[in-house]
Amino acid sequence: MDARVTRAAFSHGINEYLDVAKSALGCGTDAELAYRLGVVPSRISHYRHAKYFPNLHMARLIARALNLSPAMLISDIRKEKAIRSRNFGTRKAGKRKTPRRST
Repeated sequence: MDARVTRAAFSHGINEYLDVAKSALGCGTDAELAYRLGVVPSRISHYRHAKYFPNLHMARLIARALNLSPAMLISDIRKEKAIRSRNFGTRKAGKRKTPRRST
């Protein structure tokens, strides 16, 4: 099976990369993918739910599994990170949206 992936193959989000890596490596579950990449299964879950994004080392591992340039994967991860932070926004802890009522 040729695991080579082209840019047109999917829509460049981390979930799509993980799904294609899972099939390219012959993994049935995210836990199997985590094992093959050498991380705990919760790490894959964190990537899927945008709690964390893959670091450079992990991006290289995923890119190697897909026969992709690491630079392409890293670029797409950075774009997704920027889009998600813009869409969901981040509110600093301790800041309230509405002022407290005095009692």
